[in-house]
Amino acid sequence: MTRRLQPYVLAVAGLAIQGCVLTRQEVTPLGRAVKVTPIPREHAPERSGELVAVSAQSLWLARDSGVVSVPWSRVERVQVRRSTLGAGHAIAYSVVLGLVTGGALVAACSQVEGASCGGVLTGALAGWLLLGGLSAISIESSATQTLGAARWEELRRYARFPQGLPDGLPRRTLAAVPR
Repeated sequence: MTRRLQPYVLAVAGLAIQGCVLTRQEVTPLGRAVKVTPIPREHAPERSGELVAVSAQSLWLARDSGVVSVPWSRVERVQVRRSTLGAGHAIAYSVVLGLVTGGALVAACSQVEGASCGGVLTGALAGWLLLGGLSAISIESSATQTLGAARWEELRRYARFPQGLPDGLPRRTLAAVPR
C-alpha cells in the first residue's frame, strides 16, 4: 500500500512547490524597493520607494506621489530589498513539506500491525517547522542589504536605470509600479 501512495504524495508535494516557485518573477526591469534613512541632523522621515537611478550626487525614488531626488549629503544609509522570498515563504514550505511527510509516514506506519502512529504526524511537522524556522532567520537577513552613502555605486545594479537617468526622459513618466 505504501508503494502505491508514494507517487501520489510526491506528485502533490511537487505541484505545491512548483506553484509557489513559478509564480515569482526572477528578473524584473523595475528597480528594487528601497528605504532611505536620512542623516540624524536632518530630522526628516525615512523615504521608501522604487530605486529609479543613482548618481554621485543623488538617488531617485519613484513613489506614489511621483519621482523624488534625494541628495547623498542628506542620506545616512539605504536598505535594499534584494529578494521577494522571505521568512513567510520558508515557513509555508515547511508546513507543506511537514504535512506531506507526516501524512506519508502515517500511511506507512498504519500498515504495520500493532504500531502506534499517534505522534508521527506531529513529530514530522515539528521537525520541518524547526528546520523552516531556522531557515527563515537566514533567508530574511539575506533578503535585504544595507549600504552607506559612501557605497553609492553598489546601488546601481538595483536601479531601474543602472546607467543613470536617460537624457530627456520626463520625470512624470516614471510612475511607481504597484508591488
